[in-house]
Amino acid sequence: MAKRPFDRLCRDCECWYGNEDEEYGPCTVKHRRGDRRFVTHGSHRCDEVVEDDQQAPCTG
Repeated sequence: MAKRPFDRLCRDCECWYGNEDEEYGPCTVKHRRGDRRFVTHGSHRCDEVVEDDQQAPCTG
């Protein structure tokens, strides 16, 4: 399977559980992987890479 960037803003992703008022929140994918910087801005374009057959980077 080919890999491609996931085309979505963090706030639109079910993997992001941030606070809309504060506009920052943790990304489930980055946190599960152990990234030191796992808090993202809601307007940040997702930089995770997914397999072509996946619906979201946190699926699985």
